[in-house]
Amino acid sequence: MSIKSLIYYPTENYAGAGVSIAHGQTGDIASGYDHWTYRSVAVSAMQSFVFSEVNTDVALSYLSHVEDVISTGIPDLTQVYASSDQFPLHYLGLDPTVAALVWLKIDPSQVVPNAVASQAIVGGSSTTVTTLSLPGRPGALGFVSLTEGGAVSATCPYGSYNTATGAVSWTGSGGLELVFTAGAVKITSATGFPQGWTFSVPQLQGDGSWVVTLTGGSPSVNIISDLTSDKQNIANNGSDTATLTAVVTDSITMLPVPNQAVNWSTTLGEIVVVTQYTDSKGQSVATLTDTGDTGTATVTASLGSEAGVSVDIQVASSSALIVRGARSCQKASGQQTLGCLVALDGQSFEVVDATWQYQNVGSSRSGTSFLDTEPSDLLKVSASGYAGVTLNASNLTGNGEWTDTSTSAGAFVATLNNGECLAWGVAASGGVTPTGQGSDGIRSVSATFSAFTGLRADNSVFCWGNREEGADLPEDISALNSIKNVRGSNGTFAALSANNPYVLTWGWGTKGFRETDMSVPSDIAGMSSITTLISNDNAFAVLDTSGRVYAWGEATSGGR
Repeated sequence: MSIKSLIYYPTENYAGAGVSIAHGQTGDIASGYDHWTYRSVAVSAMQSFVFSEVNTDVALSYLSHVEDVISTGIPDLTQVYASSDQFPLHYLGLDPTVAALVWLKIDPSQVVPNAVASQAIVGGSSTTVTTLSLPGRPGALGFVSLTEGGAVSATCPYGSYNTATGAVSWTGSGGLELVFTAGAVKITSATGFPQGWTFSVPQLQGDGSWVVTLTGGSPSVNIISDLTSDKQNIANNGSDTATLTAVVTDSITMLPVPNQAVNWSTTLGEIVVVTQYTDSKGQSVATLTDTGDTGTATVTASLGSEAGVSVDIQVASSSALIVRGARSCQKASGQQTLGCLVALDGQSFEVVDATWQYQNVGSSRSGTSFLDTEPSDLLKVSASGYAGVTLNASNLTGNGEWTDTSTSAGAFVATLNNGECLAWGVAASGGVTPTGQGSDGIRSVSATFSAFTGLRADNSVFCWGNREEGADLPEDISALNSIKNVRGSNGTFAALSANNPYVLTWGWGTKGFRETDMSVPSDIAGMSSITTLISNDNAFAVLDTSGRVYAWGEATSGGR
């Protein structure tokens, strides 16, 4: 019987103090082309698996990647593994009677992804190694224990190998189970790999190793992954243009594809050059100009005969769309001045049939005029043949007593476009601009007679002014980020929430200081179908999706 031994030596020709390597033991042969820990190796009834570094977390070049088995002595390792690109170079001790090496073979013509790494424990040991298989260059898939039922679970990141740089772009990860049973290595499961991949039945080789062949996969194609325009509207004035950019990428790697012809077309207007080639970033750029007609230009970018990707651009009249009138104005305790708006042609001042759409509330409406029911929301106005117009939210709110004397107390708040607010008037009624946390990001402001509530863009609220008139915001409501709308009544606020409870109330009318309780009834608070919340001086009402109205507060003011 041969004596099993695997001995690495620090110098050539087996000279120096040798180091015996056991099955499953790993270490470095060389850290660089001029830094060799071991320069020769003697082998008897053992094997040494030699492999260079694999790391799926960092960018490495695998142009000179090595995975090899040494079965006989080598007097000068520096001559066998001389490349300066493969370091660091490692060894793994293998006892061929304990574990079998299973190779993974990938055909050189394999479509991407075409590189597979394997992270697995070496059978018969507790050592984990990471290996790599490349097109035309087999690598280790695993080392399976040769005991009945011996199993190896391999985690297998996969990606696309760049033959020019040696880099692998890792795109996913699968898993394989290798089992030794009835004298053969078998694959019992393969999951998480690209559609169409097939791993062959392992085939025994003359040296005792096994080979698995990977086949299949879908070939990559070039696709238009993005199409954008620098403008949504252009005027038919003979000079306005829109610049469109199509991005072409590989369908699997999603890397940009240069020098790809992109065909451009439009249903309205004109594309200056109908075929443009992509640059190094995979971008093809085209320009749309008008030809005198107005309407919607559907611009399409395509590759060859394939269906393209489209974007719509409005070609508008050189005459501007203008809106006249005023937005509605919220006042204290549910009072409101209802505003009416009308769309006009900027040159003839004839009325224009337009589409009116709030940014956050409800569906669009069409007509030449519009009653503004949601003054705290941006209002978008569009019409065929015109550039659209966006109206800012109504940004001025006031409060105060009903008496019309020089002693009446009140304040004003103006909401700025940057989300901040400015307040002036009687300090006790909220006439001091709030500062610190919560004083910015404001979307709208509601008022009682002497307090304000600000609704932030993140759907939270804060209050200031007279605490007895609603500025004493409960902590549980202050912590919410689900508030959609706020309305004020007599010393009381109500809020519409996206979560249960869907309506919340706080302030003077909820504390038992008045004959009528303004607290929201529990049956209304639990209604998820509410769409609208309104108020007047002494009552609140909600509208649900079925068109039903529910109210509470003083009966003489419309409550119940």
